Amino acid sequence: MTTTTSTARGSVALWIGHAVQVLFGLYGGMIGVGWTYIEKSYGLGLESLGIFLAAGMGARLICNFVSGRVIAAIGLRAFVLTGVCIAGVALFVHGIAATWLVLLLAAFVVGIGDSLVSSGLSTYVVSHYNARRLNWLHGSFGVGLMIGPQLITLVVRDLGQTWQSLLMVLGVAVLLGGLLMLPGSANWRLDAHPSANRDSKPLRPASMRQTLSLRLLWWCMLLFFVYGGVEVGTGQFANALFTDGRGIDPRVASTWVTIYWGSFAAGRLLIGGLVEQIGRTRLVRILMLLAVIGALLIWLVRDPSFGWIGMLAMGLACSAIFPTLTTQTPQRFGAQHTANAIGFQMGIAALGAGLLPSLDGYLASAISIELIAPLILIQAVIMFVLHEYILRIQPQPTGSANV
Repeated sequence: MTTTTSTARGSVALWIGHAVQVLFGLYGGMIGVGWTYIEKSYGLGLESLGIFLAAGMGARLICNFVSGRVIAAIGLRAFVLTGVCIAGVALFVHGIAATWLVLLLAAFVVGIGDSLVSSGLSTYVVSHYNARRLNWLHGSFGVGLMIGPQLITLVVRDLGQTWQSLLMVLGVAVLLGGLLMLPGSANWRLDAHPSANRDSKPLRPASMRQTLSLRLLWWCMLLFFVYGGVEVGTGQFANALFTDGRGIDPRVASTWVTIYWGSFAAGRLLIGGLVEQIGRTRLVRILMLLAVIGALLIWLVRDPSFGWIGMLAMGLACSAIFPTLTTQTPQRFGAQHTANAIGFQMGIAALGAGLLPSLDGYLASAISIELIAPLILIQAVIMFVLHEYILRIQPQPTGSANV
């Protein structure tokens, strides 16, 4: 009975973790559309959005790279709850930041907290559940991304409130989520995957150096790097492309951004249930091809009535790529490398999500805002080619068409 009660509480805590992921998604979804208001508060320009994103992504890179070692040292529960506390406080500071430098520092600290929670929960789910549950976890983040653009538009434009107040409320909500998660997460541990032999001795985690010596890992990290740029670049710069570059009404553009994040969230929640039926490799290949098609539509089809189609395609394409690739980690690298490899891949994805959009923003500011679309297309093509190359060089487990 005690074990059953403990398991039930742990499951409840994990669902609260899903809710916290929604809050982090709200933050991410508000930034692209909300930058119009943020830059006016500090006298900034579009190029500063790239710097802002790079600050948060740099924090995620650092934290994700050491996550495996830190989890082994302090435990999974402490790792996740520390991240919740750090992110909640930083979001509140984000709302009261008086200067651009303080805002950047707050973004950096939010990135630390976000990465601790995301990598901790992802590692736990990969070790205890299946690809469907990981897609649901990351789909929760996508739900927040979908709501974020409309929420900040409603609060600032329609209700006349400040973007700062919204960030402060968000910070308090994250801290409350951590408090609710506290009792149920008492027995969270990094055990073997349920399919593993419970009678076998637990594997000793590999060192960071041992994991980084795997040649295949570096190709996978490069794939995650480019993916991060495609996902974040599309979501954060689409609003500027449509409004500043093509003269589309801001409300319509924010709706299209919502469509992107909405299809992103729906894809993770719905496609996640089909992963095992379709096959993980086949699914990733289909979604990457869809990303190329979506980027082509955004670039070549200038008719405003078709803009949402490209955004819908890109959202669906990016939805399940990241979590599905992540669930392949134990099969690609072995259980002893799983925690390290997940951290490295998530960290490098964060780096790509910071550096590639920063490059996109710089080139768009220096040359033309219309350059955003072909840059995202090029990255989508590179992503597809990298995945195909990895499939050629990775070891093929016998009898597994789903890896």
